[in-house]
Amino acid sequence: MNIKVLPPNKCTEKELDLFHDLVLKGKQVDKNGLKNRISNSSVLGFCYIENSLVSISSIKRPNEGYKNRIFAKAKILELAKYHPFELGYAYTEKDFRGKGLNFRINERLLEFSVLEPIYATTHNVKMKGSLLRMGFKVVGAEYKGDSGHNIEILSHDLLKKINDGVSGFIDLKDTPS
Repeated sequence: MNIKVLPPNKCTEKELDLFHDLVLKGKQVDKNGLKNRISNSSVLGFCYIENSLVSISSIKRPNEGYKNRIFAKAKILELAKYHPFELGYAYTEKDFRGKGLNFRINERLLEFSVLEPIYATTHNVKMKGSLLRMGFKVVGAEYKGDSGHNIEILSHDLLKKINDGVSGFIDLKDTPS
């Protein structure tokens, strides 16, 4: 198994095409403008087994309109502005599911991500479990997605995690203002 994590501008055209094709296989996203949205991602994750791409995921920069729409559906519109990145485009080929490949990619993506909150949306129980194990928390209300599934938003606040760790070493009350 080989996991690669790269910004889109460091990927080959073939890698971008393979990533695009797997996203479409997942049948969860609008194909119109998908190549541009993939190229606009912060980081792409690839998992290869025996030189075959079998699993993908990314940290993407969602369109503000889309992000505001789903956060409003979840009754937490006020939180949308604090989540500039979305963990998404997750897909694993059927024969390789249940082996933790996407979990490993997502762990690596979080290592390479910026120190800002990231959110993910899912209707998949297994994916939700993986996100919870990575430190994501369910936020807002469940809402009906365009596909008809009940969707949840989960948030991973890396900056808060770091600040919580720092506050354990520094008494913020004694810090000069």
